Formats: sequence, C-alpha cells, structure tokens
Amino acid sequence: TQFTDTDRNGMSDYAKFIAGLNPTNPASRFEFTGQTLGSNRLVQIEWTVVTNRLYQVSASTNLVSWLPVTGWLQASDNPSMSCIVTNSGSSLHFYRVQVQP
Repeated sequence: TQFTDTDRNGMSDYAKFIAGLNPTNPASRFEFTGQTLGSNRLVQIEWTVVTNRLYQVSASTNLVSWLPVTGWLQASDNPSMSCIVTNSGSSLHFYRVQVQP
C-alpha cells in the first residue's frame, strides 16, 4: 500500500512498485548516485534506474513549485542514468527525479 514499508528503508511499498523495485528488499532502492558541478553552471546528476521505466528531472528554487527540465527519458539496460542541466540564475536549485512504469 501507499502507507506500508515492508523492508523499512523509508520508501513505501507502493512507491517501490511504481519504480519497479522489490518492496521486501531494503537494498532495492531508487537513489541519486552522483552529481558534478561544472564551472559553466552545468550540473550533471546521476540516479539508479530500472529497465523500461520512464524518468523525468524537475527543478525547484523553493521545494514547492517544480518545473520539468527534461522530457520523460526511457531507461535502458544500464543500472544508472544521468542528465546535464543548466543551473541558471542566481538562486539555489533543487532537483528531483520522478519515475513512471
């Protein structure tokens, strides 16, 4: 359900189902695995993926309003995916990745 966390790793069983993960295995998780800040205001982020899932990166300056910075990206057989985005303006930006089945 949306409210259970069978493996007690902080991600609900429902969220794991959507992400294509195993809700009974605490090592099965969706997470950021790296980031690189370039001198030219470029940010590269990397996260774990599940084959044939769709992922979208969004950005926010206030953690309330989110705007997509990519379209929906199709995962391949690689265990991770990365994206390079421009950190424009003088505000601090936060990034999140959403997943669809």
